[in-house]
Amino acid sequence: MRALVAASLSVAASSPSFAGEPFVSTGTSSSTSLPGFSTAPFAAPVSSAPPASTPGIVPRPWVIGEIRAEGLKNVKLSTLRGQIKARKGDLYDRPDLDRDIQSLLGLGQFERVGAELTVMDKAVPDNFRKVAGTDRQVILDFIIKEKPVIRKIDFENRLPNKKLSLSKGSLTDDISAKISDPYDRFKLEDDLKKLTDKYHDKGFLDAEITLDVRIDTATSKATVIFRVAEGVKSQIDLVEIFGVKTFKAKKLLGLMKNRRKKVYFEKDLPDDLKKIETEYRNNGYLDVRLSSPVVTLSPDKTRISISIGVLEGRPYRFGETSFSGYVVFRSSEVAKTIEYTKGKIFSQQKFEDTIRSIQELYADVGRMRARVNPVKSYNSKTDQM
Repeated sequence: MRALVAASLSVAASSPSFAGEPFVSTGTSSSTSLPGFSTAPFAAPVSSAPPASTPGIVPRPWVIGEIRAEGLKNVKLSTLRGQIKARKGDLYDRPDLDRDIQSLLGLGQFERVGAELTVMDKAVPDNFRKVAGTDRQVILDFIIKEKPVIRKIDFENRLPNKKLSLSKGSLTDDISAKISDPYDRFKLEDDLKKLTDKYHDKGFLDAEITLDVRIDTATSKATVIFRVAEGVKSQIDLVEIFGVKTFKAKKLLGLMKNRRKKVYFEKDLPDDLKKIETEYRNNGYLDVRLSSPVVTLSPDKTRISISIGVLEGRPYRFGETSFSGYVVFRSSEVAKTIEYTKGKIFSQQKFEDTIRSIQELYADVGRMRARVNPVKSYNSKTDQM
């Protein structure tokens, strides 16, 4: 006789509800009904419990006489036993069973875990007679539905008889799913995005990848195939910066990640503009302005052109520097932190380094919250900042 207990990761409609003790069903030990889904009528209880016990219930706690598992195909029984608290000969209660079921689900290798308790024709040990719910031991049988295990991962070009431009080894290194892992659709969807991004980063801007999963239900093994439509590879053919007078265009182009004969990265373009602007500001051009870049793709999608406009403005030089609001240090002491020289070309980097040096000066004497509020003003008489 068996009592059915189940837990599941599936929707609530698939998970049986247990308001109290497990029931004893009329199914034999060879029954294949899933826990919680049996339609067999309930028989009278087989138990030595007092007559006051509720009919159809195996009183608890139980004494485990044997531990078994049904439905294992790829996971070893030793793995399951190492994850649960239940041990042969131990006293076992419903909270212990609930924890063991959740522990097994936590392995990530099972879609569903249930349990059946079968009363054995074997008396409980003398030391448990007064505390056990019944005078006979039980068989604890875990009913398992495994997740399929990944048997093979492959990458195929959608175009017949054509090799992929990227090696299968490099593609395999970029995904988290590995052979012998439990099948996880969400993880594979994430891997699909990683592979698509990789192709885009290699210049295949129109690359599309689909996922094909084939599951052998008899062996619970899965074959995963990523099907790739690469499209054409594109690279930067031309980068132009208009309005440059102070520098050689080659110097500014060398600051950019998006350069000629390189793969175009849209995400790097704002940083490229920032580097050009910083170069101007560190050479006195505080009013420099850059236009939004114009990116053009050739009709065959193999060549990319980038155009950037620059309004340089005029250069500035460092002028007089004064301080106000200081109490802890004298003006001459604060002045020693200045990183620039009067009359020299203004550099935004040296100006910011000076602000940090002043903050560090105050921090060294415990004034961690000291603030420096710089104010720049142009002196038309001296033509300095």
